[in-house]
Amino acid sequence: LAVMTSLTEVDLSSNQIGGYYHSSILYSSPEGPKAIADALAVSTSLTSIDVGFNKIDRASARLILEAMKGKDMQFIGMGDCSLGVEEARTLAEYIGVMPSLTSLRL
Repeated sequence: LAVMTSLTEVDLSSNQIGGYYHSSILYSSPEGPKAIADALAVSTSLTSIDVGFNKIDRASARLILEAMKGKDMQFIGMGDCSLGVEEARTLAEYIGVMPSLTSLRL
């Protein structure tokens, strides 16, 4: 993501990026969401990202949201991510300064 200057859309939904279930127990893995946030923070061309349905916890969701600050995002997909009150506030703040955003999937 960081070095691909022509990439505008990434769909990483349903890939167990934030963790996985084994015997009905959720094992969290913050490394995947952090890598996405790090790449998103330096990407200059990305306008659409879907990380929904990846068992992303609140802290990881916040990292990804913070990486979008100042970006010209058109679509953000975070369905079934564990967004709490603080993450919802962060998202609401960013929506107010993202005039290019046309679609949001939570």
